[in-house]
Amino acid sequence: MKIQINKAIYNFESLGSPDRKEFLDKVPAIQKMACMLNSATLVQDPYEVVVPEESIKRQQENASVIFDYSVNGICPDEALDVDSIFLDFMAFCLQAKAAQELFSVDVSSEMVEKVMAISLLRNRLDSLVFGKSIDAVILEPDSDEFTVNEIAVLGRMSELSVRNATRPKAPDRLLTYKEAGRTLVTAVEASRWLGNRRNFKPTQLLGKR
Repeated sequence: MKIQINKAIYNFESLGSPDRKEFLDKVPAIQKMACMLNSATLVQDPYEVVVPEESIKRQQENASVIFDYSVNGICPDEALDVDSIFLDFMAFCLQAKAAQELFSVDVSSEMVEKVMAISLLRNRLDSLVFGKSIDAVILEPDSDEFTVNEIAVLGRMSELSVRNATRPKAPDRLLTYKEAGRTLVTAVEASRWLGNRRNFKPTQLLGKR
């Protein structure tokens, strides 16, 4: 089974260089937000929610797998239930986002959303370049090319920097083409160009740690 993810639900903006520890440290507070949303549907006081330690540990383990794949290009070990990890973490992100909008909580889920967004784009790139991907997760629309914005997200760069790299005289120019008024990049060119960028780590062999 494949789940199509609408890109509008995640924060598809450039992320810079996220810190792994900072990312994992955000998980408990964000998970409380997600649980607040569930409690509200059960007519409990959402502000009194206590998240079980076991649940926090599981979500931090999921977050670790997502971060290593998204940012460091390390594919999950084949022994893991990767589909379940990604689907569980996507649900976690969406619940946290909804709770953040519903309750007055001074916790941002932005970094978590962006790392999740990178993982979705990397998964599509890996599928097109290597012919292998995380089966349960595909982006909607499931296209064979990438926009300038998507290249910026994957490279953790500003969109302006990527656009400047498409100019004819730019060093290591990013080759693009036009289609229906959009500037697009093929998967092969995206992989080549991103592989020379400081903030992008090419995906390691699938299934190897």
